[in-house]
Amino acid sequence: MKRWRILSCVVAMGLLVGAMSSGCSSKNEETREEKEEKEKTMASDASLFNIRVICRASVLYADAHQQSIPNSLEDIKSFLGGRIMLESPREPENFDGPGYIYVTALGGKKFGQFYPPHEYVIVYENPAFCPDFINVGFLDGHCESMTLPSFRKSLEATYKKLGEPMPDGI
Repeated sequence: MKRWRILSCVVAMGLLVGAMSSGCSSKNEETREEKEEKEKTMASDASLFNIRVICRASVLYADAHQQSIPNSLEDIKSFLGGRIMLESPREPENFDGPGYIYVTALGGKKFGQFYPPHEYVIVYENPAFCPDFINVGFLDGHCESMTLPSFRKSLEATYKKLGEPMPDGI
């Protein structure tokens, strides 16, 4: 009788451990698609953070330069001592081109000239590697993930207000 109890306890524990481990593994294992989607989301979040840094750095630059907007991303980079990420984490590995595009038509002008500032695009991800949505930064410092049609509309409005032609290929 004693052996029977020990044996039944061992079997029960084995079944319990087996059930728990199979239940845990199915919950903790991600499919390849889930991992890829998670990586895309993380890259998009990191890119949006980089754009936010560029927008905030533009404001700091202007504060230090009589309210003049920087002429380029390189101006911002040198102003921050090179401590800024100018490559988007969403860029493909062998992509040959800028990760972020700065609206140079704003460069050298005074911040106060632009009202309302939340309507002026100042920086955006390169549309060449953004098929679904694009991360965009505005003159007032706010950032958005936009669909390509919404982004084009905002960028067209920015260039129209500046009286400048919109760049080709966007």
